Amino acid sequence: AEEACSHYFPRWRVEQRPEKQRVMDWSRFLMLTSEDNSTTVITVRGTLDFLDVLQDVALWLVPALMEGLNKLGPDISTGNWGKSISEYAELFPSTRVAADHTFKSVLEATHLMIQSHPSRRFFLTGHSLGGGIAKMVALQ
Repeated sequence: AEEACSHYFPRWRVEQRPEKQRVMDWSRFLMLTSEDNSTTVITVRGTLDFLDVLQDVALWLVPALMEGLNKLGPDISTGNWGKSISEYAELFPSTRVAADHTFKSVLEATHLMIQSHPSRRFFLTGHSLGGGIAKMVALQ
């Protein structure tokens, strides 16, 4: 990653993550900062291996089910049905695990960087699974 960064973004550097995030982080994201410290790009990679496929399924299981049920009958994503399904999504153990190890790790790193460098501009980007996670973080 550092070699690619130095080739495509000369004089940019890869930011180190806080120590507590290096223990178990399945999201595999990078933070690249410009030489003048004015800009940081947080990039989340997409699906790469079987573990990522499982995370994709876990993250998008409830929305996919809701969309499928909408095709079979009336729109259940709004009103009380939608709220109930969203609240009960936590009952699926896989959705909790995926959220803990993808979205939350990127969100925490983003918040720490923004707090540490309030005058810096930040950009979030990603591909596939990473793009979805980047959008979810940006909405926070």
